[in-house]
Amino acid sequence: GASGGKLVIGTEPTFPPYEYTQGNDIIGVDIDIMAAVAKKLNMELVVENMSFEGLIPAVKSGKIKVIAAGMSVSEDRKVNVSFSDPYTDAKQVVLMRKSSQK
Repeated sequence: GASGGKLVIGTEPTFPPYEYTQGNDIIGVDIDIMAAVAKKLNMELVVENMSFEGLIPAVKSGKIKVIAAGMSVSEDRKVNVSFSDPYTDAKQVVLMRKSSQK
């Protein structure tokens, strides 16, 4: 397996608590998970801040090795990247005021 070197990951840090910025740092659950992976591989973690739309092209071009972001699995995406097993189950819903439901 890989050992040493840098584990370069990409994320769009706008999805707390999974990935977000605090000052100049990108932090969150996904970053903590990837830090543990990098440590296990004896690698330095490098986090690249990029647009969500640029994540898959960055993996395909080799700019980053891993996407660490809230990305739903879709058939279109599975053509271009391999997904890990899910480690969270997030639901997306629409909310509105009760008075607007008429």
